[in-house]
Order: sequence, then structure tokens, then C-alpha cells
Amino acid sequence: NFIIRFTLWNQFRLRMICLCSVDFIFYSLFSFSLYYFIGPWYIGYLTSSHFGVTFLWGTLIQQVYLPPDAQIFVGIFQLYFFIFPLTYSLSSSCFYRYIQQLESNTRIIKYHFNYCYRIYTIYILFIYTLVFILFWSFLMTASYKLSWILSPFGLILVLFSLILYVKSHRLKIEDFKLKKATETMISINHDNSKLIHQVEE
Repeated sequence: NFIIRFTLWNQFRLRMICLCSVDFIFYSLFSFSLYYFIGPWYIGYLTSSHFGVTFLWGTLIQQVYLPPDAQIFVGIFQLYFFIFPLTYSLSSSCFYRYIQQLESNTRIIKYHFNYCYRIYTIYILFIYTLVFILFWSFLMTASYKLSWILSPFGLILVLFSLILYVKSHRLKIEDFKLKKATETMISINHDNSKLIHQVEE
């Protein structure tokens, strides 16, 4: 039981390290998370004749502040059902991309992936997050005029997620700020190659 938990923790940790080592993806997710709590979530007509701004911490309409109603619940719900799954999906994509790039650039011994787990964490999990945000954004912005297009958590968020996902699949070895880890892997592979060569002789 301890070994299983330790292995799962290592898998999670390695993925997060790879994600944090890619500046574009890390700073994009960091900026999004920061904006998520600061806002605004929506700028536009909250009623047919009243223009307003919605934040996590409340609503401003006609220069009047309204305390948060369902925003906190919505924020927590999106945090657990969208942001966390998206982050893990992107981290898995970065991790496998790093391994693939390392293999092609250094000729290290092939790393055999667990294909079912890979398909789940990279593809199925991302499809889930995309479907979730499409459904949730339509649901939360349906009562506001043009809100799905104007709101940062509508069409813009869908495009943001797609850009990060595509970027994670096109990363090069130079995009990962893991110089020491890469050098270590190359050194280990070089030593292994020499050992194999000596044994063959």
C-alpha cells in the first residue's frame, strides 16, 4: 500500500516538474489562476438595460456593489472540475512529450508507457475538461447578452485550453528547463552504452 502511494506521488511529482519547467505553459496557467480569483468574470449587460461587471467576490452594477450570491460555489466547482483536471492533463502531456524528445535526441533506452493510463490522462481527461467548460460556460452565461463570446470564461477559455494543449504536444527538448535532469539521463545512457559494449567484447 505504501509502495503504491509512493509510486503515485512520484508520477504526479514528475508531471508537475515537467509542466513547471515549460515557461509558456506554466506562466499561462499561473496567470489564468490569478485572474480567476481577481476577475472580472464577465463585463456586459447583466439585464436588458443595466451594464455591470461580475467578479468572484461580488457584482458591480449601476455603481452599486452586490455581495456574491453563487459565485463562490461556482468558483469552487470550476476549480475542482475544470482547473485541476486541465492542469493534470497538460502536465501528463508535457511529461510524455519530454520523454519522447529525450529518446529522439539522446537515444536513451526506450521508456515503455502505460498506454491506457496515457490515453486517459492526456486525451480522455482533456476531452472531459473541454466538454465540461463548453457546457458550464453555456449554462452560466445563457442569461446574459453575448456573454459566451465576451466572457473570459466562455469562448476565450475554450481557445485558451486548446492553445495550451496543442502547445504541449509540440514542445521541443529546449523548451524544458530541465538541463540537469537531461544531462543526468544522457550520462546514465552513455555509461550504460559503454557497459554493454564492454560486455559484448
